[in-house]
Formats: sequence, structure tokens, C-alpha cells
Amino acid sequence: MTPLPWPSHRLAAKRQAHLELQAKGTGLRPLKCLGWQVVQNPDFNLHRITTEIRSTKGKNAEAWHKHFSKMGAADNIMAVTSGFEVELYRPMCLSVSKHYITFCFLSHPES
Repeated sequence: MTPLPWPSHRLAAKRQAHLELQAKGTGLRPLKCLGWQVVQNPDFNLHRITTEIRSTKGKNAEAWHKHFSKMGAADNIMAVTSGFEVELYRPMCLSVSKHYITFCFLSHPES
């Protein structure tokens, strides 16, 4: 089954929307987020997601940043909401702060 791209009508959501990032097989705890913004660039097969971190998840976000800030990592991230799931293929953490975490990722390759 080929993962679906991020739904175009759900590229952004405010604080009321819950998002959980999961990275199975990495030992990282799921990262619970409130709201997100996705910028898609299909011409270059490169996309960016910025999520608002729940205030109590700072240490967990730092662990995610440490794991995903290295180029060439083979782990993917599942972004799970109540309405859809999207696989972030070959993600790289661009930045993390007390309130936000940002990843860039590729579109999933053709099967």
C-alpha cells in the first residue's frame, strides 16, 4: 500500500488539532503536537512540516531533533491525526525550539 500524500485541504491546523509523530523502531517516544503547517514543493520532491509542541514535550522534542538531524537516516515518521495518517519519508529535523519542531521530508518513492 502506497502512503497517501498530505491532504491538500489539511495543510494547516491551529491549536485545536492534535497530531502525533511516531518513529517506530527508533526508541523515541511519540511526539504529541498541537497544530501544524505543511509547505509542499512537489517540483523538488521536498516538503516541510512545522508543528507546535505541547509545552511538556521539550525533552522528547530534543531527542527527536538529535535522532533526525543527521543526513542519511533511514527512519521514517508517521504523522497521525484523527482523520488521516501520512508517512514522512526520509525526514530531517531542521530546527527545534521550546514551542516548535520543523522537519523537511521527501514524497514517498513510487512502489
